[in-house]
Amino acid sequence: MKLAILFLAVNTVAAPFDWPPITRETKPWAYNWWLGSAVDKDNLTKELARYRDAGLGGVHIIPIYGAKGAESRYIEYLSPQWMEMLRHAVTEANRLGLGVDMTTGTGWCFGGPNVAELDAGVTTKDGVTMTPGRKVKRAAPGGEGWMLNPFYADAMQRYLQRFTDAFAKYDGPKPRTMYHDSYEYNCNWSPNLPAEFENRRGYKLPVAELFRTKDNAQLKSDYRETISDMMIEQAWPLWNK
Repeated sequence: MKLAILFLAVNTVAAPFDWPPITRETKPWAYNWWLGSAVDKDNLTKELARYRDAGLGGVHIIPIYGAKGAESRYIEYLSPQWMEMLRHAVTEANRLGLGVDMTTGTGWCFGGPNVAELDAGVTTKDGVTMTPGRKVKRAAPGGEGWMLNPFYADAMQRYLQRFTDAFAKYDGPKPRTMYHDSYEYNCNWSPNLPAEFENRRGYKLPVAELFRTKDNAQLKSDYRETISDMMIEQAWPLWNK
């Protein structure tokens, strides 16, 4: 007599259309504008609890210009008092199950008082006459100054030193991440651009032709690719160190 045995396999793999686990990362997050950075611990706790109760997963702290009439409450960006407010915000958010991100700057775009003209977003029409592009728009108190050159690695290194110094004196819980929320730079030159161009494209950058003609499509393409390479390979990786 033959014996037939039936084996039933239990599929423990989740179906492809099952709802994923709900975490704070899968919930909506919201910008948390710090107007003039005029925040205080009581209201930070109150607002974070409201966000949690409303179903948010976290907030993105963005310091920005202040509201009129609240000047006496402004807090200087990255000052010890500002870092203490950050400590409280992240501590309370963690207690409430929320996440906290923050931008590495104030207003738009990144820049501030530690950005010298050499490191600013420089614009030139002929490769000789160079002027800083513009100042940070809607900067928070302590964040005013020249806008940063986004593809000049030396400028990026000097800019980030301000954050390194501030967090070196800070022993509280850190934000989940720092990020860039709005890319609106006005810049077309840097001190190392000619050398980088020749090294990457294999010929000297014809500055006069670059800024005085609209017809050389290959030159324009090589110029833009060089700037992109400098940004991707040299400047922005400094953010991850």
